[in-house]
Amino acid sequence: MSKQHQHVKTLRNHNRWRHGGDGEMTNPTALGIALDWAIAVCEAADNLVNVNGRHHAEKAYSRLENAVNPE
Repeated sequence: MSKQHQHVKTLRNHNRWRHGGDGEMTNPTALGIALDWAIAVCEAADNLVNVNGRHHAEKAYSRLENAVNPE
């Protein structure tokens, strides 16, 4: 089983807090970083599905992978 990305945890915890869950509000800087990451992942997924089409799948997958796990 793969490990959940830290930014996913940050976003889930913040959303849980927003809906009245236990814990403290997410640090705004950490939330901003997680949102930037989520936007990059969504853009890469959108590009993969809606722009590049299946014939560019390998290149698009690489972009998505880099968005999810930049190094």
